[in-house]
Amino acid sequence: MTLSEFNIAMEAYEWKVYQERVRNAEHALWTLMPHVKEIPSIKDLVGLAPGEVEEKEEKKVTTQDDLEDMVKRMGK
Repeated sequence: MTLSEFNIAMEAYEWKVYQERVRNAEHALWTLMPHVKEIPSIKDLVGLAPGEVEEKEEKKVTTQDDLEDMVKRMGK
């Protein structure tokens, strides 16, 4: 098995495990519905899907200190 084939197999396995977790979370939500006021989302229970990236807010540069800090983090 080549490295790329192995990576594809691992991604498929991670996706299968994620789908099982989603199915279990759906069952748990159906069980909880009559007993709770606020129902959590499936994403809250399971987390992000494999390969999914959480969106981050970009920090805006507002002061000279922010600019200097950003330049320092960039290694310049």
